[in-house]
Amino acid sequence: MSIKVNLHEEEKILEALASVKDDSTETNWVVLTHYNDDPNTLSLQASGTDGVSGLKNTLSSDKVQYAMLRLGIKVDLSNTVKFIYIYNLGEKVSFVKKGRFGIVKGDATKYFQPHHIDFEISSPEELEEEEIMKKLQDAAGTADHIMQSKEGKQERTFTGARSANVKAVTAQLAATSVQDTSPTNSSPSPVKPTTPFKTNVNISKSPSNARPSVNLSSGSMTFSEEFVHAIADVRDDKSDTTWVLGAYKDGNLNQPVDLVGTGKDSIEDLKNLLADDMIAYGLFRVIDLVDGHKTIKFAMIVFVGPSVSAMKKAKIVSHRGAVTTQLSPFHVELMAYDKSEVSYEDIMSKVQSSSGSKSFGKVHGSLARAGKVKGQTPKVEKQEGAKKKVKGRAKKRLLYNRRFVNAVAGFGKRKMNPSPNQKQ
Repeated sequence: MSIKVNLHEEEKILEALASVKDDSTETNWVVLTHYNDDPNTLSLQASGTDGVSGLKNTLSSDKVQYAMLRLGIKVDLSNTVKFIYIYNLGEKVSFVKKGRFGIVKGDATKYFQPHHIDFEISSPEELEEEEIMKKLQDAAGTADHIMQSKEGKQERTFTGARSANVKAVTAQLAATSVQDTSPTNSSPSPVKPTTPFKTNVNISKSPSNARPSVNLSSGSMTFSEEFVHAIADVRDDKSDTTWVLGAYKDGNLNQPVDLVGTGKDSIEDLKNLLADDMIAYGLFRVIDLVDGHKTIKFAMIVFVGPSVSAMKKAKIVSHRGAVTTQLSPFHVELMAYDKSEVSYEDIMSKVQSSSGSKSFGKVHGSLARAGKVKGQTPKVEKQEGAKKKVKGRAKKRLLYNRRFVNAVAGFGKRKMNPSPNQKQ
C-alpha cells in the first residue's frame, strides 16, 4: 500500500489552507478528511471563521481528520499569529482503519507545514482553548507560572508565603490577648512567631526623579541594580539596546552579577567583552520572520570560558535557577564554552527551529540566487601575450593531426621519424 496522499480538488484545498494562513481573511480554521474512506486521498471537509468552537463542532470521533487552526497571542507586547496542527484519530474508528490511515499521516502532515504546535486527539472533547493557549505560551516562552491563591487572586510564591506567615503570627497574638485576663503580677506566656520570610526583592525608596534601587537575590546570589535595569531596557521594544552582558564582580562567585556592557545590533561587540577566565550571562534580542510576520525573540546566553577552573564550574550549577529566573522569559538558550561558539547565526538557527520558521530546504538552486556567483566574480580583461604551450593529451592530438590528418601526399617515401639534427 502506498504511503503517499493525493488531494481531491487540489486547488480548492490549497486555497482553503492559504486562506487560514492569510491574516487579512476571516477564515481561521480548515479541516481535511479522507475522500470516500480512501487512505491515499484527502478532501476538503469544512472551513470556518468561528475559531475553536466551530472547529470542535466539525471534528468527529468516527473519522480521521487533519485540521489547521490560527490563533493570536501576545508576545512581549506584540500581537503575533500562531498556527496549530491537529490530527484527529477518532476513538470510534475501527482498528483496521486506524492501521490503514496511520501509514499516510506523515505525508499528509506536509500540507500543514509550517506550524508552531501540534495536537493528536481521539475525540473533539479533548480540544480545549485553554490547553491550546497554554501550550502556545510555553512554546513562545511567555507562559506565566504564577501560583494562584485560594481566593482566586494571583500571588507570587513569596507573597503567598508571606501572607500565610502574617496570618499565623496574627492568630497567635489573638490567642495571647484572650489569655491575658490573669492578675497583673502574672506575665503572659511568650509568643514564638514563625520564621520571618525573606523576600527576594529589596526595593529602597528613592527621589521621584530617580529609578528605584533594585537588588534581586536568590540565596547567596545577587544581581546589581545596573544589570537588572539593563535587562529591562533590552526587553523594551522602544529601546535600541538589543543585548546585555553581566558577570560576577571581580570574578568572585560570592559577589553580585554586575553589568559588563550593553549594545545595539551587532553581537560582535558582546563577544569582544568575553574573556577566557570569565563566567558571564547575557540576553540577546532578535527579530524572527514567521510566515511573513516580524516577531521579537529573546535568547539567553551562558558563557563559561575555557580557563575557568573546575571548582567554579561546579559551583555555578547552584546558580542556574536564579539566573534563569532573572533572565526569563526567553525563547532559546545558548550555552558557550568559547568565543567562537557565540554567533548570530547559531542564535537565529535555534530561534527559527523553536518557532518553526526554519527552512530545511536547499537554497542554492533558487531563482533568488541565480547569477550570484557570476555577478560576484571580478571581471578580468583578456590578456595579450605569448601563446600557451600545448602539453599532455592536447599535444599528442596536435601531432596526430599534423602527421596523419592534415598531411599532404608527396613524391617519395615519407620519413616517419626524422633525425632531430636534420633540417626540415
